[in-house]
Amino acid sequence: MDHYERKKVGPSVIREWEGVMTRQEMDTLGIVAATSGFTRSGIDAALSSAFPVALATIDSSNVSLDPSLSVKAFRGAIRGFVWNRAAEKFIGRMMVAKKHYDVRVHDLVDPAEFTIQLLWDGEPLQL
Repeated sequence: MDHYERKKVGPSVIREWEGVMTRQEMDTLGIVAATSGFTRSGIDAALSSAFPVALATIDSSNVSLDPSLSVKAFRGAIRGFVWNRAAEKFIGRMMVAKKHYDVRVHDLVDPAEFTIQLLWDGEPLQL
């Protein structure tokens, strides 16, 4: 298990990411994804960054290989998604909403279980 799979991502990773962004095209949105989440100071560093960034927390217990794609790609439930002001030009009309499960249909350990649904103009994004 990798270090970042167990420990929340802090500001040092965001600063390292900012270094990478200095070598990218101006119209580049960075997405930092973690299965362990982010520390408060890591979130603060990303929100105050001059570079456009979105932070995504992925539920690692639900990640699976997606056989419908031609490249090796994984699907997982998004537990959190936040972006900074510089990313708004990329994010545009996207919204983030909680998607709760119907306990009558899904066998859940926690009846309050949810994922995050990304919407564009009110319609679910197909990820």
